[in-house]
This record gives sequence, structure tokens and C-alpha cells, in this order.
Amino acid sequence: MAKELSFREWSAKNLKIANKDGVLVPFILNEIQTVIDNEWERQLAATGYARIVILKARQMGASAYVQARLYYDAWRRPNFKCAVMAHDLMGCDFVFERTQVFNEELPELLRREQKYGNRREIAFEAPHRSSLRVSVAKGRGATFRGGTVMAAHLSEVAFWKTVRGQSTAQGAATSLKNAIPRSAGSAVIIESTANGL
Repeated sequence: MAKELSFREWSAKNLKIANKDGVLVPFILNEIQTVIDNEWERQLAATGYARIVILKARQMGASAYVQARLYYDAWRRPNFKCAVMAHDLMGCDFVFERTQVFNEELPELLRREQKYGNRREIAFEAPHRSSLRVSVAKGRGATFRGGTVMAAHLSEVAFWKTVRGQSTAQGAATSLKNAIPRSAGSAVIIESTANGL
């Protein structure tokens, strides 16, 4: 029986991403992405789940790594729901477009039937039923209420708006405590460039 590929191996073999010249290339982890991947794997081995906060520089690939990793988890794990929140509509669109490229450029033999792949969500048909939804951070964490999400990516949290004196990032973090169980494979990734430094 063949050994299951690690995320690092699987992504290099199966995912495509546009490089800085706009050319689709294999998604091979760079140095920063490898550091994040090592920490993700370390936490999974130690606790079964990952909780990571990333203070990042721009254009280093941290967000791309997290999106690829969540796509991989949704693709390989049945009933695995992923939620991504970006700071504004443009950020939301950038994140979802990257995820669409991962999905559209996946080798044909690996593609799953989709329930839908629009409105900023990729949802796979039964019996798999996993999904990855991207939304704009607004309200006070309402995106995570009313259901079980297995993984969340909170992007550019330093730039999220304030509602009634409370950061929407703070509200989302509070609702995540109830929405995402500390169960096998679950993940919460919070990342941002600095704001005001």
C-alpha cells in the first residue's frame, strides 16, 4: 500500500498557483511556508489540532499557504467545513480566486463533483460534502454561529473594522471558541501584517 503524501508533497504534485509574473506553477513551499507547515504538523502531532497566529510581512506566501492547506483538508476529509474571513471585499475576492485556481487546476483524476463553486464557496457533492467558504469580516463573529466549522482562516485581522467599540476580529475569535472543536485535524489560523507600526 502506498504511503499517503504529506501536504507538502501533495501540494507540489497537485496544486497550481500564479507566480509574481502571473504564470501558473506548482505550489512548492517557500522558506516561510515551510516554517508554517512545520509548526502546523508539530501541533497536529502533539494535540491533534492546530492553533496558529502569524504576524507576517507582505508577499511572503503565508495566506497562500493557509488557503492551500485548508483546500487540501476540505478535499481529502469528508464533511470538513472551512471558513475564511478577510478584512474587506477585495481581500475576500483575492483569497477566493486563489482557492478557485487550486480547485480548477487540480489534476482531472482528483477532481470532486461540486455542489457549487460560486458565491465565494466551493462545496463538494455527497457523499464527500466538505466545503470552503470565504466571507468578509463584519458583525461580531456571526459567520461562525449556528454550525460546526472544522477550520478557520482569519486573514489580515489587524485591518478588520470595529463594531460598537469592539474589533470584529475579537468577536470572531470569541465565536470560534464555540464553533470549532478541539478535535482531530481542526485548525484556527489567524494572520495579519502589522497595522500602525
